[in-house]
Amino acid sequence: MLALLVSTAVLVGTGCSTVGDIDRVGLSGDELQIGDCLNAPPAGDVGYVYLSRCDEPHDAEVFAVVALEPINQPFPGDVALQARASSACLELLAGYATPSPDLGFTFLLPTDSSWDIGIRTAPCLAIDLRGRVLESTIALGED
Repeated sequence: MLALLVSTAVLVGTGCSTVGDIDRVGLSGDELQIGDCLNAPPAGDVGYVYLSRCDEPHDAEVFAVVALEPINQPFPGDVALQARASSACLELLAGYATPSPDLGFTFLLPTDSSWDIGIRTAPCLAIDLRGRVLESTIALGED
């Protein structure tokens, strides 16, 4: 299971490829790919996200997937993973979309138990800081 952490950075980000038929529904965070658009799960469905078409309203867009290190070490702890993901997502966000004061990011982190089974990535998700849905992709050069 991955834990969701919110960063208050106010940069923009994400992009998504237009998805035809969504066949990857109810994904865990380690299955997300750059360009995926997604919606929060229904209440009580912890540990999964639901893909959405990028040209329809959605809660977030994956703009990066950060490799977490050290790869072959025991779980480094939440604080270390948060620092790594936050720093990397912040750096990658600026190159992916036009900056906006209304957009920020969050990320998904592996838990101690998911680290033990080999999950070593943190998907970076662009979100609207006002709590509104994103109406379309916000990737640079895409409308």
